[in-house]
Formats: sequence, structure tokens, C-alpha cells
Amino acid sequence: MKIISLKNPLQIGLCNKALLDGKLPKTPATQNNEEVLTSSDLRYLSICTNEITSTATNYCLYDGDLSKNLDAEGKYKIIVSLPEDRPKNATEECGYKFLALSPRGSGLKSPEGQDYGHEDFGLLIMRNLLPNQGFNQAVQNTETWGDEKSIMGDYLPNIQYLSQDKINNLECNGT
Repeated sequence: MKIISLKNPLQIGLCNKALLDGKLPKTPATQNNEEVLTSSDLRYLSICTNEITSTATNYCLYDGDLSKNLDAEGKYKIIVSLPEDRPKNATEECGYKFLALSPRGSGLKSPEGQDYGHEDFGLLIMRNLLPNQGFNQAVQNTETWGDEKSIMGDYLPNIQYLSQDKINNLECNGT
């Protein structure tokens, strides 16, 4: 089994929020013991926030979560911030999923337990599990640093850093 993940450091100190958008590969609904479909692109996809130093996984969205909020092009939109900075429009009703960063930031602690981590620094990880051989845009098909966009196309999430004002001015489902 080949599990590959993309990792991207996330530093929201200057802008407070990040917006991710990307196309969701087809995945089978298997969380309730449904029969696995052979026509899917991947078996499973997740996007998680992690602490970069401690490597703790904090919060995740998986393909079943993301599939509930796709636009007409099959794309998801995720707003990432600290939980206390969650924007009012980071809701399914507005067309956005919310993914929290760890309140511990990077997770760096001294041996005595003193927190030295940056509270606005984290790590985003996107995992692809068991791609269909015919799905050429799988992260498993990347070979060198920097070829991700040319291989994955719209399936590679775009990351934009946005201020509170810009996030608040994002349209709520086109209105």
C-alpha cells in the first residue's frame, strides 16, 4: 500500500486566516461499511493540521466531509485559522469548511513543559490513499519537488493567506 502525503508549512501570523481550495477526487463512501467502488480515483483523502515540532495531528477533514460542500466544478473551500479566530462565514451554509489550527501552534515545548512554539504556525498535510491506476493526478505520481501542480492540476489545493476583512467579505454561496 502506497500512502503519500503533501506537507505545507502554514504561517498565519500576518493575515490570520488561510483559504484552501481544490478539486476533490472521486472517493467511495465506505465509512458505514458500504461496498468499495472500483470507479473511484482514490480510496481516501484527508487534509489535516499538525503541530510542526511535536508532529501531533490536531484536526482533519476527510473526503466524506469535503464532499458535502462542493461547488459546481467539484471544488471544496476550506478556511483555516485558530479556533478563536473562526470567521462567521466559515460554515457549510456559506460553502466553506473550517479547519482549526492547534492552539499550541508549532507544539514546541521545553523538557520542563514550557511552551516555546509559535501559536500561528502549523503544518497542513494532505494524504492520498490507494489511487486508482488510471487517476494520473494522484500525489503518488509526483517525482520531484515542484512538479506537484503540473501532475495534480486542480487536485492540488491552492493556499491563499487572507486578512480578517477579506475573509469576512468572501461571498456566502455566491450571494
